[in-house]
Amino acid sequence: MHFSSFISAAALFVSAHAGGLCVDATVTGDAITGFIFSEGYCPGGWQWYSRDKGTTITLNPDCQMRQAWPNPQAVTAVCIRNKAGENKCVKAPTEADQNFCGIPADWCNNIDNMWGW
Repeated sequence: MHFSSFISAAALFVSAHAGGLCVDATVTGDAITGFIFSEGYCPGGWQWYSRDKGTTITLNPDCQMRQAWPNPQAVTAVCIRNKAGENKCVKAPTEADQNFCGIPADWCNNIDNMWGW
C-alpha cells in the first residue's frame, strides 16, 4: 500500500468512526449537573466534564460529546452557552449512538459554560 493510500484509508476509518452531530433539544426545569473546564487533559488539550450527581459525560477538543454507560445518573440533554451569551441545547449521546455525538466546531471551540439535564 502506498503511503498516500494509507493516509486516505486512515482518514476514511476515522471519519467512519466519528459520531454524527448531536440532535437539537429543548429543555425545561433545572439542570441536574454543571460542568467544569479543565486544561491539560491531554497534551495541548482540554475537557469539559460533569461535576456532580454521578454523571459521566465529557466534551473534548475533537468536538465529540461522550457519555459513559452504565452511568449512575444519565444526562438526557446538554446546553452550551457560548462566549457571546447564546445557548444551544442538544440531546446527550446514548448507547444507541455508541455513546458519543458531535458538537458543531463553532460551538465546541467557543464555550463559556455547560449544564446537563
